[in-house]
Amino acid sequence: MAFKLWTRLTALSLLFLLVLGSSPLVLQKANGAEKREVGMSAGDSFAIVLQSDGTVWGWGSNAAGQLATGQISKKASALPIQIKGIKSINKIVAGGSHAFAMANGKVWGWGLNHSGQVGIDSRAEYIMQPTLIPQLKDVVSISGGNSYNLALTKKGAVLAWGDNTSGQLGTGNNKLSREPVEVPGLTHVISIYAGNKTSYAIRDDGTLWAWGDNSGYQLADGTKTNRNKPLQVKNISSVQQVASGSSPHTVVLKKDGTVWTWGVNGSGQLGNGGVSAVQVQKSPARVQGISGVVKVAASKGNTLALTKNGAVYIWGGNEIGQSGGGKSSRTTPFHFPGLTGVVDVAASSSRSFYALDTNGYVWAWGDNVNGMIGNGMETIIDPKNPAKIVTNHNQTSAYRVMKL
Repeated sequence: MAFKLWTRLTALSLLFLLVLGSSPLVLQKANGAEKREVGMSAGDSFAIVLQSDGTVWGWGSNAAGQLATGQISKKASALPIQIKGIKSINKIVAGGSHAFAMANGKVWGWGLNHSGQVGIDSRAEYIMQPTLIPQLKDVVSISGGNSYNLALTKKGAVLAWGDNTSGQLGTGNNKLSREPVEVPGLTHVISIYAGNKTSYAIRDDGTLWAWGDNSGYQLADGTKTNRNKPLQVKNISSVQQVASGSSPHTVVLKKDGTVWTWGVNGSGQLGNGGVSAVQVQKSPARVQGISGVVKVAASKGNTLALTKNGAVYIWGGNEIGQSGGGKSSRTTPFHFPGLTGVVDVAASSSRSFYALDTNGYVWAWGDNVNGMIGNGMETIIDPKNPAKIVTNHNQTSAYRVMKL
């Protein structure tokens, strides 16, 4: 069945970066001007977007100051509003209910800060405007977790801050940190990923290291014991990218284009042909029926994959038809035949999914909780009748998509 689920985000040339540690695309001005990563990142109930002019816009919940309006609001914004106080931004990152913006080696943070996740060494519960984080220098990427974060430096070191109840900071204890601290014992890291309460790092030798929450066997060490120090994940090598859903389950893309999964499988998100709320997969296993993958993403109960020929596959939960019609879980990869020429994919924790094609079209389907899609509504989007995202500003685009 061909799906006409998709909606174009007019006036926005976007790259979706819902899961960090992935390889982004770059949108470059046709006249050869300076490159900027133009994209979108989604938290638990809000989203932010970076436009080609370096401005940042957000929509969704502002109950924790996520939209940086200077005040807390119980009413969500279902249309984009500009994040004031920052400009000429190059990268953006959304965590659970907090966010970051990067430019010229500097990092600004805002939003919920009850566990110090904004990283400015403040005990204020909310940071309602973008605030410079002086401790972050020479940072090349940040990954936002639920109430904590990871950062990667130019030298391949990993920094962590925020909540540490499951040892997700990797410092050897369970004390939270309100400012960035280095994760000991990790060097030559090239990619990071902060999940719900589980952290991942990929080293330049292709090994995967993990620490933090292990309640769903995310660390693949055969136990459910949380770890507060990085542990090499066994039985997996040549890792190129990692993603994790809050179900919890772990997804790994290897350099040979194969996909491997482990953890909880209550919605069929492991793609192994089965579904079970009680049985888990304790070690990495290859997902059959799919190859040539270049990007993976994960939501709470779904996994998304993009192949080198621009095809999109999904598997897992299907409560609102997000996996392609009907209500039954899809336990093996399902190909969306109506979506071609895709160059990037992303998945939010609220069952919203996105794809960017070579023409600069962004296609969206799934849930719209708290106005997450930014189309002026807050109701679940019927995949058969997708809504077009409405913006409250004009932005002409002279950009073209380029692969790194």
